[in-house]
Amino acid sequence: MMSYLKNYFESPKKNRIALVGANSQGKTYQLEQLSKACTGKVIFVESETKSDENMKNSAEKTTLIEWITELIGLDDINDVIDNIISKMPISNSNERISVELKNSVKSYKGLIEFVMKSNNNSKELAGSGERVLGQLIMIDNILDDNNSKYEYLIVDEPEAHLHPSLYYLIAKTLNDISHRGIKVAIATHSEEILKYFIEDSNEIIMMKDLIPMPLKNTDYYYHLKDSIACYEDDSLMMKSYKRIKDKDKLYFKTIMFDGIYKSLFSNTVIIGEGVIEEELFDLYLNKYYENYYNKNVCSIISYGKEMIPWYISILNDIGINNLCIYDCDNEDSPKHKFLNEYIETNANKKIKITANGKNDLEHFLGIEINDGDKGKYDISEIRYLYLNDNEKLIGLLKQINDLVNELNEK
Repeated sequence: MMSYLKNYFESPKKNRIALVGANSQGKTYQLEQLSKACTGKVIFVESETKSDENMKNSAEKTTLIEWITELIGLDDINDVIDNIISKMPISNSNERISVELKNSVKSYKGLIEFVMKSNNNSKELAGSGERVLGQLIMIDNILDDNNSKYEYLIVDEPEAHLHPSLYYLIAKTLNDISHRGIKVAIATHSEEILKYFIEDSNEIIMMKDLIPMPLKNTDYYYHLKDSIACYEDDSLMMKSYKRIKDKDKLYFKTIMFDGIYKSLFSNTVIIGEGVIEEELFDLYLNKYYENYYNKNVCSIISYGKEMIPWYISILNDIGINNLCIYDCDNEDSPKHKFLNEYIETNANKKIKITANGKNDLEHFLGIEINDGDKGKYDISEIRYLYLNDNEKLIGLLKQINDLVNELNEK
């Protein structure tokens, strides 16, 4: 599979790639092997610890400083260094931090000094996450004038030590670098970095059982719906889907695919319809937290039963375990009957909720509806049931956990 990654990078049309997956799937190893296989010159920003060491806010001669020295061709002549550095303005348009290079040829510590200041505290000291951002900003600026020397930038876990507010900036900077003629590869555990770094799903390589598995392009996953009747047959189409049908591609790319990004880092995905299911999943992770940490479980909320088949079709195509919890609803309705049958047939595991004629999770648990307005459910009620060891709720959580365990043992 390494030949695939290498060939991908050497294709003139491919500028970025992201390795994703659950824990212990060999993402870092694949990056290391890729860096050795690339035919051109490579910048390899290593694991989180080494990366942090390489960006100390000092004049120490680190791996990063050695790389800069090689990249801009400095020698030991003071005025040459001044002249070259003056042509390398380092800017930061987001004004989060400022970074610059200084001539330190007269210092015993090295030829140049990397100085970074933060605008987030009165001492102007940059945090470890900001130093990651500063490094990438500097690389981005320098490569703008020197991209003929280096062909690849490979970064292992750029999100290491980051504050969440920096995820987007890191991802955007990496994406900007990929547009300068430099091919960028990352391994990441962050769906937000993935979202703003890649431009198409075929730039994602999911690691599963230590094997790289490339995803298909985004349009392919969008068109999986074309073979599902509830998105094509007007008699089976829900009103809520009809409202977005003429913009369902935009909905898919900007809203729905976020759930798919998240699922790529998990072994098993639990799918549910709405806010009550969302709260149920949170309670499940609270009660069975060891599954979340040890078995990489996440949840997707479809916010409408009609979107569940689309999610299932994508997860099945990618090869991600899925468990669907869904309301039986009124099976006399052809629309609900179709959705129920699709879920029963295609989900890996499923829990079908029935409740004495009113077949939804709210009535199954006895959750009250405020002011008689369906949709305004009292979320605190399910928490109350949990705190009081409600038999139905605790039994349902155990059932979810048992099925998750079965999926993870496959």
